Amino acid sequence: MTNARKELGALGERLAARYLISKGYEILEGTWRSGHQEIDLIATKNSAVIFCEIKTRASTEFAAAATILKTKQWHGLKRAMAAYAFQKKISLEKTRLDLLIIIFSAPARQARVQHFEDIG
Repeated sequence: MTNARKELGALGERLAARYLISKGYEILEGTWRSGHQEIDLIATKNSAVIFCEIKTRASTEFAAAATILKTKQWHGLKRAMAAYAFQKKISLEKTRLDLLIIIFSAPARQARVQHFEDIG
């Protein structure tokens, strides 16, 4: 991954955190790893623990939710969620997976956030 893509991803994660806070969420953790799997952001709201997958793109040419449903990534996220819940002693019934898509539009580089709740 190039430095530019890493920087764009990190910027997207910061914007997603600010967006969630503005909607009443509390951020529990930034990037959390379990083995080779990772969860981009973990938040809470109304006593639920929300695992957030964040996709950041520099254009609107992006098939939104389809990218997260790739089998390998999907199962990896589910394993990471289960590992986090086990470690923190949280019932998986009190969790959900959200997808946040951050799209930067050129040339002003303004960001648009799309938030899909409970995708899986």
